[in-house]
Amino acid sequence: MARTPTRYPRPAGCGCGVQTTTQARHNGGMFLGLRVHRCAAAIVAIAAGSLACSRDNPLFGQDAGLDGDGDGGASSSPGTGALTVSAGSEGGTGSLDTGVLDTGPLDTGPPDTGAGSCGDGEIGGNEDCDDGPDNGDLASCHHDCTFNTCGDGFPGPGQPCDDGNDIDDDACSNACVPATCGNGVVDPEEACDLSAPNPVANCTRKCTLNVCHDGIQFGNELCDDGNTNDDDDCVGECVLATCGDGYLRLGDEQCDPGVPITMTCEDFGYVTGAVHCNDDCTFDATDCYTCGNGIVEGPEHCDFGKSGTESCGSLGWTGNGAATCSSSCELTLDETCCVPTGLACLLADGSICCSLSCNAVTGLCN
Repeated sequence: MARTPTRYPRPAGCGCGVQTTTQARHNGGMFLGLRVHRCAAAIVAIAAGSLACSRDNPLFGQDAGLDGDGDGGASSSPGTGALTVSAGSEGGTGSLDTGVLDTGPLDTGPPDTGAGSCGDGEIGGNEDCDDGPDNGDLASCHHDCTFNTCGDGFPGPGQPCDDGNDIDDDACSNACVPATCGNGVVDPEEACDLSAPNPVANCTRKCTLNVCHDGIQFGNELCDDGNTNDDDDCVGECVLATCGDGYLRLGDEQCDPGVPITMTCEDFGYVTGAVHCNDDCTFDATDCYTCGNGIVEGPEHCDFGKSGTESCGSLGWTGNGAATCSSSCELTLDETCCVPTGLACLLADGSICCSLSCNAVTGLCN
């Protein structure tokens, strides 16, 4: 079908009158509109476009009428795409066959408003940002030209994490940093956090509640080796091991008062007696003895090498009586026999000393 030709006004600065005759023709489901322009003796056909003219263009000259009224006209052959144009009296006589027109698809998109589009690298319209090809989910500017912000679910630059929620005590905080001890929030698996407001008094640097033997020296603890062994340098309620504390420190102490002694006199080469612990946590075997070895040891009163009786004189004692040593190395003296001054008292009470007095310091008869 044909549409009545329309005369367009002369473009500014041009001596070119433009008249358009539109011929609608179906081409693969699309209709084409033809605009025919004549400037001077030249005729130009343009498919569905617009003609910009200037005085520098030799095609543009005087006005020409192409309205089909006898002054000039344009026609096309349906289905062929060919256009034949004849010029009227103003343009002289003759005809021009323009050949086959380009019938390719037309650009049917929206007109260019100059506002730009997201991704073109220019911020326009309602865009917050536009980094062109650098836009992305993990970039500072999203694909939709909005800023990447903490809480949008996309970990952008400077955000180690972003879980897209406003829960502050989960694996990713509201500041978009992973849950870590000391971040000021009591996160899952934390009992406390030293940086949190009003932290509990026994909150450790590992965000756990301090207890003795947890491996963290804290508060009144003098030590904390992380174990419950009481045979090392840190014992009991996290105190340093010392001699006399009731704990046997292996490698440093032979014994400790209050700790049962498992050593016996036999371990020291004696037969009878008991092993004790000195104040410096060393063994005391002075009460161990072997009666009959000829050596006065431990609690022995005598030891003649065997049980029997000796004269006081042979022993260097005073008196003419006899001294008897039992099988348990206990001494019995005749009343006329005593131990003179300067010799071993044998009995702490000094009862066998001639002076009946024993020096407690030297162990000798006074």
